[in-house]
Amino acid sequence: MRRKYALAIDPKGEDDTLTDSGFLRLRSWPPPRNIREDIEKGKGAHLVVGGGVRSVADFDKLKELVGQVLDAAYVEGGWTVFLDELQVASQMFGHSLKVQRNLISARARGVSMMTAYQAPAWVPSAASRQARWLVAWPTRDEDVIKSIAAKCGRPWQEVKAVLHGLPDFHVMVVGTNPRDPIVVTHCPKL
Repeated sequence: MRRKYALAIDPKGEDDTLTDSGFLRLRSWPPPRNIREDIEKGKGAHLVVGGGVRSVADFDKLKELVGQVLDAAYVEGGWTVFLDELQVASQMFGHSLKVQRNLISARARGVSMMTAYQAPAWVPSAASRQARWLVAWPTRDEDVIKSIAAKCGRPWQEVKAVLHGLPDFHVMVVGTNPRDPIVVTHCPKL
């Protein structure tokens, strides 16, 4: 299912997976007038926001852009926001408070937040506090496994057993309610 208004924030700059999404890439904010007009007419908008990083100046520009988009999504409301590499936006870019604001209180503004990150210990706890479920790819890193288990209120050995037993191209979906079953499901090869 595709959301009508989606923003994928690319803090790494030109991530291949996000580029291949088919979303229109913007390297600045706000969007051009024609996109704003389409939004006002009720047409959908599927945007990837973020440009390439080849210099310190590009890094600084991308950092500012990510902050602008986080603010705009919160103020405008109605967006489904996917923030890739949450730890980059939170830690490296210093947008931890903006990220937490959107994770905790943007729901009342009609904003749905989805995040992805490789290092659970490096992201704000709000990234999982409001989550209904978490998806994990196979890992043998026990610190990551323990972090995932703690965020879901599960024994880490249980999570470890599931992750170590995942077949190729499968992921673990674990609810933050410890009474929910752990689900293993197929994930298409990217």
